[in-house]
Amino acid sequence: MEIVNGPPESYFTDALTKGTVTNHRCGAMTIPTYISERLLTDAPQNQSAWKHDDFDDAFTAARAVVDDDERTARYRSVQATLRDRAGLVLWGHPEWLNAVSSSLQGVKEAPPNTVDWARFDTVWLA
Repeated sequence: MEIVNGPPESYFTDALTKGTVTNHRCGAMTIPTYISERLLTDAPQNQSAWKHDDFDDAFTAARAVVDDDERTARYRSVQATLRDRAGLVLWGHPEWLNAVSSSLQGVKEAPPNTVDWARFDTVWLA
């Protein structure tokens, strides 16, 4: 393997257009969100160009399952497919633990990486 440090201003463009191997972190994005935004055939940021209808169908079916244990098993199967067949090494998804002081008022619960997360423009100290 040859490691080449390219220009930072074109890093993401190069990754999308030249097939460059990259590493990135996307915060605490949930696995379903990550897959739907980066690994489905029509995903807006499908950098690895992974395009398989059977994978898309399996993921869509997993998302539709209401039972937590069954949905978890199906997501595990989808991730195993990625591990075994895809052009992306998806090595981990972090858990986030966030806390604020009881003297900080107006904080609303929201999933990480959403529009409502960490909205400190709406809080105040009591």
